Amino acid sequence: MGRPKKLNLKDAGVDPSDFETRNRIIHASIILFKEKGFKGVSMKDVAEAVSITPAALYYYFPDGKEALFLAVLENILDERKQGMEQAISGSLCIQDRLYALTMYFLTAGNEALPVLMRDISVQLKDERSRGEFWHRFGGDYAATVTKVFQEGAANGEITKVVSPELLATLFSGMNFSLGRSLHLQAHANRGDTGMEPEKLARTVVDILFNGIRGI
Repeated sequence: MGRPKKLNLKDAGVDPSDFETRNRIIHASIILFKEKGFKGVSMKDVAEAVSITPAALYYYFPDGKEALFLAVLENILDERKQGMEQAISGSLCIQDRLYALTMYFLTAGNEALPVLMRDISVQLKDERSRGEFWHRFGGDYAATVTKVFQEGAANGEITKVVSPELLATLFSGMNFSLGRSLHLQAHANRGDTGMEPEKLARTVVDILFNGIRGI
C-alpha cells in the first residue's frame, strides 16, 4: 500500500491563507470577549482588531457574532483538551499525572472560560449549542481523568474495588470547586487561599490518596 498523498489545499480549491486569517480572527476574538464580554464586542471591533473589513469578517462567519462566539468556545475547548492530554503524558505514575492535571486545571486550563461562563448561559440563544458546549466541557475533562484512573488500576497503583468513573467524579469535583473558588476570589480582589498553585495541587492529590488525617 502506497503512502497517502499529502493534501494540497490549493488543489482542493482552498486558500491556505483562509485558515490563517480565520485563526487570527478567533484568537483576537478570545481576547476581546474575555475583556469586554459578549455584549461589549461588535463584529466591527473584531474586524478592526484583525485589520480586515467587516465584509471580510462575515465571509468567514456569515452567521454573525454568535457563530463567531461558538467558534471561539470550540477553539478554547480544543486547546484545553490538548493541554490536559499533554499534562498527563509526562509521567506513568498516577499521583504525578493527577498533580499535573490539577496544576493545568488551576492555571492555564481555564484561563478564558470563567470569564465567558455567564455569556454562554445568557447570550447563546441556541439551546442545542449551549447543551453541546456544557456536555463537552465536562465530558472532555471527565474522560481524561477517568483514563488516568483506569490506567492506574490496570497498573496496580490503586484499588479496583472503587470504579475509575467514581474516582474521576470525586477528583473532578475537588478541582472544579477549588477552581471556581479561586476564580471568585480573584474576581472580588480578595487575594488567594494562602497557597501557591503547586501546593494546592499537591494538597488535592494528597487528600485523595491519604485522606485528611495527618495532612
